[in-house]
Amino acid sequence: MGFQEDPKIFGDSSKARAVALKLLSYRARTEDEIRERLRAKGFSTEIIDSTIDDLKRSGLIDERGALEVFLRIGRDSKLLGARGIKDFLLKKGISKDAALEALSGFDEFDGAMRLLKRWLRTRSLNTPEEEKSFRGYLYRRGYSSDTIEKVLKRYKEEGDGI
Repeated sequence: MGFQEDPKIFGDSSKARAVALKLLSYRARTEDEIRERLRAKGFSTEIIDSTIDDLKRSGLIDERGALEVFLRIGRDSKLLGARGIKDFLLKKGISKDAALEALSGFDEFDGAMRLLKRWLRTRSLNTPEEEKSFRGYLYRRGYSSDTIEKVLKRYKEEGDGI
């Protein structure tokens, strides 16, 4: 039986770089994401730091670019409210300051309206229980109480023809 290298033991910087480049080939990633993935593969802290520094110098780790990608995903694909997007960005390794700056002036009303329309395809808001359920649905997605109230007010004014 031939020798097989255990991926948990190696510490070669070229292998760490190859792993990081493969991760970056799929999508933008933050420094924290790459660091965590390399750590899980068993690379030493020194190799990880060196790899991250090299990738940052070459412009391959772009925190601002990653922030924009994750912001767009949270807003357009996941239809999260401001609080939900902030939590999503933080989980991806974006700094709290950068997340808050990116969300300054963010209007979550359109996303909440899209969720209302989606909700109304299969459910209604005719009873207090249904309305409470919808409120919880938006709240869990990170929408503010003010936005939830505005959406429900618009629904009550315009009805199902929104």
